[in-house]
Amino acid sequence: MARNYLTRIGERRVMANRTRFALINEIFGGMKDIKISQKEAVFQSRFEEASTITMKAQLASRIASQSPQFIIQACFFSPASSLPAFC
Repeated sequence: MARNYLTRIGERRVMANRTRFALINEIFGGMKDIKISQKEAVFQSRFEEASTITMKAQLASRIASQSPQFIIQACFFSPASSLPAFC
């Protein structure tokens, strides 16, 4: 279950990262046209959206990968009565 979750997060992060780099290439390739047509806000919002997806996926991945470690540490360092559901 956790592996499937991490796989989905990783795929989402990769797709968002591809979108970010494609946007950067598109922006640099047509910078004059973008400036002339005043489409900076459109590209900025698309880049921000992809960056937000990437950031959330990285955060979720880190939390999911470190959660088991914290649960084990909590069981080891806490009194026996405080975490009976996990231990």
